Amino acid sequence: MKIYGIYNIKEKEQCLRVGSMEEIAIFLDLTAKEIGRALRNNNLIREKYKMCYLFNEEG
Repeated sequence: MKIYGIYNIKEKEQCLRVGSMEEIAIFLDLTAKEIGRALRNNNLIREKYKMCYLFNEEG
């Protein structure tokens, strides 16, 4: 399972949440289109959050 992190760029890049894509989508109430655009084009989500791939969790 791929693990991602959400960082608040407007608040000095504090990490808000670490988890799977589904967990982050629920946490920020994101659509699949928002997530895809953010990862594919390295865009900010809602002009505030940056989503980054962290590692692959095995198990």
